[in-house]
Amino acid sequence: MEDEKTLEFVEITLIEGWPVPTPNPSIPGMIWDKRILGDEVFRIWLGIYGGHPVSCSHAFIDHDFILVGPIATVPEMRHRGFGEALTWRATMAKPSLPAMLHASKFGRPIYERIGYSSIAGLTLWNKDDRT
Repeated sequence: MEDEKTLEFVEITLIEGWPVPTPNPSIPGMIWDKRILGDEVFRIWLGIYGGHPVSCSHAFIDHDFILVGPIATVPEMRHRGFGEALTWRATMAKPSLPAMLHASKFGRPIYERIGYSSIAGLTLWNKDDRT
């Protein structure tokens, strides 16, 4: 990805499609800074369908592994293979390296189907989730 407008679409898609609360999602640059454009270590992909952004994936490429994620698909476009395709794209960002990710309850079945193995759980506390 090489332009700021696409980066903005990735942020919007991530905010709409990922089940993590975010503050004021209307500010471009809130999640990613334009300095990551063209970075070979941190890569981002955006899925477009019918001219609209529908899914996104990310990969951080280290010397020893690839950290995949977050992966997000907007709710109205889920269960059509977009997230799986972009998960594969991020997973294969450098095919010689193993890949890992943190799976949401929604993504876990997809990741396991394509070959990821669950080795640990992640529990997140969020002050907005308190009752």
